[in-house]
Amino acid sequence: MLGKAEPELRKADIAALFQAYQAKQALAPEAEIVEVIDEYDDEYFATGDFDTLFDLVEAEQVFRPIVPDKRNMLALFVKGGWFFQGLSYVPCPDCKIVAVHAYRKHFVRYGKSMHDWALVCSHCKYATDSVDFEKSSFTLISKDLQERFPVADLCSDCT
Repeated sequence: MLGKAEPELRKADIAALFQAYQAKQALAPEAEIVEVIDEYDDEYFATGDFDTLFDLVEAEQVFRPIVPDKRNMLALFVKGGWFFQGLSYVPCPDCKIVAVHAYRKHFVRYGKSMHDWALVCSHCKYATDSVDFEKSSFTLISKDLQERFPVADLCSDCT
């Protein structure tokens, strides 16, 4: 009924979801506050000039992510050309904390430009492709990041 009266309320409000997760984390007894000091500007991470996803994550977040041995993710993540897309408002499927950073890698299939996904949680230090996320969660991640940080604007192969 409310959807008919106010159709804009039928869409997910990403900012409101993010605020709710932040509030939940702040109120949790095990909540931690971490101050991030970024000594590099955004251009440094957007170049895609890192040898591997691991090099980029180590430069940006100062840790080497753990990668499960499935779906040939390790073989994909050791290839060059990765770039940082942005921080997602959707929580990590493992630790349930809003700390998922999205990285992308350009490739061409059947003459069409596409981008692989690497999703790295800065809390549990876990890296995965998009398959480990529920479809609804990944759809929110994809739409949100595309609206805030369009991949075509960030990818040096697309611009």
